Amino acid sequence: MANQRCLEMFLQAIAPITQRNYKYRLDKFLEWNKLDNYDDLLKADEKSIQRNLENYLIYLKGKYSPNYIPSLIAPMELFYTMNDVNLNSKMLHKMFPTKTKRGGYGTYTRDNIVTMLNNTTKKRTRALILFLSSTGCRVGVIPELRLCDITNIDECKQVVCYAEDREEYITFMTPEASKAFDDYLEERQQDGEKLTSTSPAFRKDYVIGSVPAGTMETATVRCAITITLKDVKKQRLELGLTFQHCMD
Repeated sequence: MANQRCLEMFLQAIAPITQRNYKYRLDKFLEWNKLDNYDDLLKADEKSIQRNLENYLIYLKGKYSPNYIPSLIAPMELFYTMNDVNLNSKMLHKMFPTKTKRGGYGTYTRDNIVTMLNNTTKKRTRALILFLSSTGCRVGVIPELRLCDITNIDECKQVVCYAEDREEYITFMTPEASKAFDDYLEERQQDGEKLTSTSPAFRKDYVIGSVPAGTMETATVRCAITITLKDVKKQRLELGLTFQHCMD
C-alpha cells in the first residue's frame, strides 16, 4: 500500500512509540470498512463519515471491554482531525460504555491453583492461570493484551496492562508463568501462526493456526478458567487471582 499523504498527516501527530499501535487500529478500521487504501476513508461527506464511525463504535462495544473502547476509537478520531474532517466527538464520546471497575471478585490459595493446573492439559489454559495468578491482573486485561506489551526480563516477563491508557500500569510474570506463556506461544507457532508484535497475547480457539488470530474475549477466558475449578472453593485469603466465574 502506497504511503498516502493522509496517512502521513496522521502519523505526524503521534509520538514514535505510539505510531505502531495507532496505525494498527486504523488498519483494523480500514479492514472493517472493506477498503483498500486510507484515502477511501475520506471520500464520503462528513455526515456519512460520522455515521460510519458511530456504527464502528457500536461494533466494538459488542467485542471489547468497556474500558478499552476509548483507546480503540482515538486513532480514527485523530486520523479525521488531521485530515480536516469535522467530527461530532461529543456525540461519539456520549456513546462510550460506562467503564467497569478494575478489580477482583475473590482469590484462590496456592493449593487451589495447583489443583486447577492439574485439571487441564491445555497450554493456553495453564498459561492463563499462571498469568493471572502471578500478575494479579483481572480478566479484562486479556482482550487488550498484545505481544508488544510483554517483554523478557531475565527469567521473568514485564507486562504493560492497558497500554497507552491513562490507567496503564506495569506488572510482572514469575519464571513459572513466563515459561508456561512461552510454551503456549511455541505451540501456536508449531500450529502455523506467524507471531508479530501486534498478535494477541492469548488468541481465540482455532482449527488452523495460520488463519488471522483473533483475540481471546473476556467471557471465553472466564469459561476456560471455570472448567478447571472442579472441587476448588473460592477463598479470600492468599494469592491475587482476580478472574470472575463464567457468565451465562
